[in-house]
Amino acid sequence: MKLSDLQYSLPARCIAQHAVEPRDAARILVQGLEDAHPLHAHVRDLPGLLRAGDLLVFNDTKVLPARVWARRATGAKVEVLFLEPAGAEELWTCMVKPAKKPHGGEVLAGPGGLELHMVERLLDENGAPGAYWTVRLSDP
Repeated sequence: MKLSDLQYSLPARCIAQHAVEPRDAARILVQGLEDAHPLHAHVRDLPGLLRAGDLLVFNDTKVLPARVWARRATGAKVEVLFLEPAGAEELWTCMVKPAKKPHGGEVLAGPGGLELHMVERLLDENGAPGAYWTVRLSDP
């Protein structure tokens, strides 16, 4: 699997920023066994949709605050999205925007005095430098 297989455009207007009120107006996706097409519904519709033996799957995960804003020595803002650990405890694979601005070895100033050391720009699936970096974190 390639990272590009998981990338898609998601307009900001489609990302919930707050819980809906009233809570039973929250949208749900219903998948029945007899129909291959999912049904878009609301939580308030559940009593009419459920039957004995149906399976409910709850997703109670929370998004980790993995996006930080850092500054270059020039004062320019850089967005850093932490994707996954990259080996050693202080190393991370990150998406950095704008990707073309930082240089290997550069140190960005993060929140709370955190230092983000730009270790290595990673290549995309075509072998070209992309938006992904190996970043080492350190306290000042």
